[in-house]
Amino acid sequence: MLENLPPFNIDLLLLIGNDSVKNLKQIRLMDIMSGMTKNFHPEGLYSTEIFGKVGDARRSKNFGYIDLHIPIFHPVYFKTICDLKELYGFIMAGKEYAIFDHQVKDFIKSDPIKGETGYKFFLDHFGTLKFAERDSSKRDFKIKLIEKFRKNPMMDKLPVLPAGLRDYTIDENGKPTEDEINNLYRKVIGISNVIENVSVSSNEEYLNNMRYNLQLGINQIYDYIINIIEGKGKLIQGKWAARNIDNSTRNVITPYIQKIKDRKDPQFVSSSQHVIGLYQFLRAIFPKSVQLVRDGYLSKVFTGPSAPANVIDKKTLKSVSANIDPSFHDEWMTTDGLEKQFHKFKVRDLRHEPIIVGQYYLGLMYNGLDKNGSPNGYRFLTGIEEYKDQFPKGVEEADIHPITYAELFYLSVFQIAPSTPGTITRYPIAGYGSIYPSYNYLKSTVTGLVKHEIDDNWEITSTLAPEYPKMDDHFFDSLSPCSSHLARLGADGSHVSLQCHMTSNVLLVSNN
Repeated sequence: MLENLPPFNIDLLLLIGNDSVKNLKQIRLMDIMSGMTKNFHPEGLYSTEIFGKVGDARRSKNFGYIDLHIPIFHPVYFKTICDLKELYGFIMAGKEYAIFDHQVKDFIKSDPIKGETGYKFFLDHFGTLKFAERDSSKRDFKIKLIEKFRKNPMMDKLPVLPAGLRDYTIDENGKPTEDEINNLYRKVIGISNVIENVSVSSNEEYLNNMRYNLQLGINQIYDYIINIIEGKGKLIQGKWAARNIDNSTRNVITPYIQKIKDRKDPQFVSSSQHVIGLYQFLRAIFPKSVQLVRDGYLSKVFTGPSAPANVIDKKTLKSVSANIDPSFHDEWMTTDGLEKQFHKFKVRDLRHEPIIVGQYYLGLMYNGLDKNGSPNGYRFLTGIEEYKDQFPKGVEEADIHPITYAELFYLSVFQIAPSTPGTITRYPIAGYGSIYPSYNYLKSTVTGLVKHEIDDNWEITSTLAPEYPKMDDHFFDSLSPCSSHLARLGADGSHVSLQCHMTSNVLLVSNN
């Protein structure tokens, strides 16, 4: 079965002998400082002679090494051996006794009288050890790794990360801090220094425990580094080595039922559209949504970083030209500030809340009749007194309220949603039909309201908002592909991404 496997092209970093580290300097001591001085010890983990001076670029590039003084398995190799048979690890740890059967070429569990144990006992028979093959591709892969490095799986030098990546620092209160990996390095240095003072060739069997503890210490260092790269936090893989698409959110396929009587209904969703939530759409077109929000109603409120803002007095609802903290301008008129506002909008309980700037409201919204008595109109107001004398008959102040986050964001972006093309992608790809082009139908609350914009003359305009947020209603937070695509998407709760193509503005953003 091994012959049918693809070529194995993985190599292990096996440092053994002085030639393997001829360009590196050795770390010999666990000391941080040299004596009572504040200088790093020249042979310690933070040595300026080994890694370079603090602030020097070399300090984040130069590696050092620890001489182990006794060969041990590479941590990947050791783990692979133990994965094949638990008994092997127990023998090296001195926890189980065994005999080596030369006919089957394998260790057989035994007792303390007939059997032996220890790291050296395992190594004495490792060269002739034969691993049982089974109908498992994973096991075959592990055996292939072991066989590739069977002749030389050992290392007696441990590379040490550049000091700049794990440096020793002192905070403003004088408290020293350092990366956890330094304690793991000290553990290895401590054991290796004891072994250095022993004649390994004549006392190898008596060094079993130390050798195994050295193995565990190096395994811990390996695990720590791997966890940084690809563990839960994914500090390196998630931040620097990732290939994520910018401005993305995660969507679960959700069914959508239309409640309309005919195709002329403003809330009709065609077969060429998908239904997308407001928060998801804001993230999908992030660069464009920043521009639209900033250049819309907000431009009437914030006229400049240091200029007074046109805000609303909370008690009188009248317009006030107030000198507010410049941070509020940054929160609403800069890309970084609006990105934080969009992130806050992810919290559903916040969406129907009025937008407050310091001790003022950002603006007012009117929801009610136009001057001809037509219902379902909306209009942004910069102050109640400016329009009070113009209110048509039947308009009540009860129809006016502070603008909410949902209203501001929805009214800023809803007009471009239907004309924005995108690509729906189902993850993981399930085959033909997992990717298809589509247009957006933007939905705010579960029960959206159909409203017309009212102009300065209090007349209905042609601008129609088909999904105006309904106060205190729940929000639609998902993505619903057209039902004709569900079968090929394999819509079983899988995740889908939406990649929007803002061709008129020459930008590409996504939502996944």
